[in-house]
Amino acid sequence: MVSYTTIQSASVKIGVLAMVLWLYPLSGCENQLQGRDCNFDADCASGECLPTGVCSPLDDTDDPADSGDTDTDVDGCVPNHDGIITAAETPIQAGFEAKFRVTKNVTDFSSAPDCTSGSCSWDLVDVPGTTKNEMFTTKSLSGTWFEDIDAFAHATHYTSVGMFKLNMVVDLCSQEQLAIYRKDDDALWLLGMVSSEKDGGTQLIYNPPVDILRFPIEAGKTWSTNTTASGPLCGSWVDYDIDQTYTSTVDKDGSLETPYGDFPEVQRVNTLVERHIGVGVMPALMRTHTLMAECFTSVGVILSEEGVENADFDDVLEVRRLTLLTD
Repeated sequence: MVSYTTIQSASVKIGVLAMVLWLYPLSGCENQLQGRDCNFDADCASGECLPTGVCSPLDDTDDPADSGDTDTDVDGCVPNHDGIITAAETPIQAGFEAKFRVTKNVTDFSSAPDCTSGSCSWDLVDVPGTTKNEMFTTKSLSGTWFEDIDAFAHATHYTSVGMFKLNMVVDLCSQEQLAIYRKDDDALWLLGMVSSEKDGGTQLIYNPPVDILRFPIEAGKTWSTNTTASGPLCGSWVDYDIDQTYTSTVDKDGSLETPYGDFPEVQRVNTLVERHIGVGVMPALMRTHTLMAECFTSVGVILSEEGVENADFDDVLEVRRLTLLTD
């Protein structure tokens, strides 16, 4: 068990890196499933490859806005290119997987898009730094040690946010941490964080839940949440109360190039996360840019280093973008 005083004395950088990991799920989960018939619009006679990897029928004249409940009927999600991303056009649920190309140790890169032509564009195909591909999956809480926690009663899925490590001279804590979510017609909510194993001793509950995405996503929309993450972290002897503020703005739109392909229309959700000072907790802030496309959810994420306040930044910690499952 890790003592409270040991965690309290750990470096600020460790705390900031933990907050960075908590931000990974902002990327959501792409509806990119095994057994695709197409990857690009050019692969289809109809000229449109749906996010599920199936070509849109040649005689498909249905209005996607009237296609019914696509939160569960993922195959019914067809982009209508109206610049507004609804909950129905954000198919996030348990059982999805996607592959992201992830670049860390980023150099000579800015989060700002190129808007010199009058419209904005992002090129995330080749980013200088250390790059590898990573799978990203969403899973059901059924059968997990945390499925009966009251705060997760209405959770729809969880994802792994990677390894959390706390060390000084020796490793004090090393565990995989999971983020728990609920998706409904109003928002994608972050409910809490837990260790993958019960004896890992992490069970942080967000009160109130954080609206990571607020629907519909459209230009100029802004929302903010003050929340407290409460509970044990890495087997701490006392519970933490970590006060945070999440402020998001849909501030830019344009086109995006990724290893997966080109997205002609994306919306940027620009989020500032501020962690406030508390007992055993140092203040920190950082920013993340999430690039959203209709029916694909997020297709790119740019994460800042600690201390970034400006809307655009050159101090980039990590870049994630969608790539093909076959890569």
